[in-house]
Amino acid sequence: MALGSEVHFAIAEYHCNREPRHKIGKDACKLFETYTEAVRPSQIGEVEFRFKVPFENLATGERLPFKLKGFVDGIDRKTGWLFEHKTSKSIWKMEDVDTNIQATAYAYGYFMTYGELPNGIRFQILRKLVKPKIQFLETYRTMEDLVWFWNWARNLADGMEQGEFDPKETRFGYHHRLCSYYIDRG
Repeated sequence: MALGSEVHFAIAEYHCNREPRHKIGKDACKLFETYTEAVRPSQIGEVEFRFKVPFENLATGERLPFKLKGFVDGIDRKTGWLFEHKTSKSIWKMEDVDTNIQATAYAYGYFMTYGELPNGIRFQILRKLVKPKIQFLETYRTMEDLVWFWNWARNLADGMEQGEFDPKETRFGYHHRLCSYYIDRG
């Protein structure tokens, strides 16, 4: 199991007040301990909040022919905050979270589920160092951001439909298995 996945599973169990069900490696354990020293178990009310919502332009009511599906690492409905866990070797900047499309998608999913914007999105970044550190960055989304996100998705879908989409390889150097450019290397 990849380091990030190990840490995510352990954090999810922590917020459910359970011991991690899977044994995690030494490096994941150090990151997990750093997290538990800095974050209370009660901070996150719902772990892995899943959503599948209509893709609707909130300004015009226009809908795309597909839904947005995702899951957020954690939410707290009492405070209205979303939580995203990351592992990274490098320091993140505010610009990284302020322009993060994934966070905007999560805010959109939250809005379409609960009818209100989240109060904020907190990135909890575990730094993979000899002595791990945790970095907290908080960002926000507006209705304008959600409309921008819908327009971005529409433009992407239109480009794909017209064949004007330049498929990107994953960080592992290949296309997603559902992409028409995917080559089975097995």
